[in-house]
Amino acid sequence: MATKRTPHPISTYPTATPQSASTDNHENQDQIETLRAEMTSLRASHQSELEALRAEVATLRAAITPPMTAVSVDSVDSVELDTALDVHDTSESLSPTSTTATSRRSLLKWGGLGAAAALAATSGAVLTSQTAHASDGGSLLLGNNNNAEHLTTLTYNGSETAPIGFSIETSGSSFSTGMTIFAGINGVGLLASTLDDGTGISGQSDTGVGVEGIGQFGIDFHANGSGRILQNTASATGAPTTGTYTIGEQIRDHKGDLYICIASGTPGTWRKVAAGKPGVSGAINFLTNPIRLLDTRVSPGTPWNAGSTNALQITGVVVGGISVPSGAIGVVGNVTVVSPSGGGDLRLYPGASAPATSSINFATGWTIANGVTVGLNSSGKLNIKVDMPASTHTHVLFDASAYIL
Repeated sequence: MATKRTPHPISTYPTATPQSASTDNHENQDQIETLRAEMTSLRASHQSELEALRAEVATLRAAITPPMTAVSVDSVDSVELDTALDVHDTSESLSPTSTTATSRRSLLKWGGLGAAAALAATSGAVLTSQTAHASDGGSLLLGNNNNAEHLTTLTYNGSETAPIGFSIETSGSSFSTGMTIFAGINGVGLLASTLDDGTGISGQSDTGVGVEGIGQFGIDFHANGSGRILQNTASATGAPTTGTYTIGEQIRDHKGDLYICIASGTPGTWRKVAAGKPGVSGAINFLTNPIRLLDTRVSPGTPWNAGSTNALQITGVVVGGISVPSGAIGVVGNVTVVSPSGGGDLRLYPGASAPATSSINFATGWTIANGVTVGLNSSGKLNIKVDMPASTHTHVLFDASAYIL
């Protein structure tokens, strides 16, 4: 650390008394020679100290990051040394512009500047500087538009009982957004990963939205882990009866049943989501118009005989631009018996063997219809068994009005 240096003592010169001009010149010349000798000695003795001082200043400057942009240098050493050696002489050889005087002042002021810089750095002098940044621009600064090339990580050091990695509060602003993240093409705006019983993302709102995801052209929210999504249950059973809701909202009632709001309002219109088993249950979808898929009077043009079992294709048959789509697991329609030659019944079913129950019952000569809901096999077909006395027959019609998918 640089310390304040005391200037070398300088000889005190006697006050001149009135003498002849030659005597004055002789005395002045003696004084000049004495001064030059002392300055030569002073330069030699200070040279090594000056080099050491410059090295200290360079070290101090390098330690200040970023470099100082303003330092106040009013050095007492420089003033004292300059005053001690400044000779106000009217002779030409000691004029302020002479080489000797200029060199001396330059030398002493350089030494004073170095000492002042060192003292300023060690005594708390005010330095005007910028905020320190990572050399590669990798750190993120809040309140700035950052162009960072490296990952910024907040690491929990284990000193808190229940740490919060990052917290943003915007309670003082209406319609505010706590944090907005934009990701590039095929990117992920926010990825939360947690261990044990931790919570990756937690959002809280009084009347607004706790957590919102916006996918410009893709998925708004993706449970990209085990796929589990937990929804707390309401305190009451059934659809909400109070409060204002928006179409598209979902709740779980006290029993865990899922309800969807299908019309906004107070309390809105709600529909319970029915539980179903894949492949054997689904929603009913009505055709734009009923379509006739069977009329034995037209094709094959002859009635079905007693005891026969006939397969009827339901899916994929287009009638007037309308069809039951492939993948349907059931059909809703009417079955009709026309002019049977004996009494009996028809049995409609999807499986390999006929059930013990009938879909329609009739007597000789009747024309009668009945509504049915029948499952379909994996090929989209149903079977119709004609249960009548031997040697009898009947015409059969089937019309589809809806399907289950």
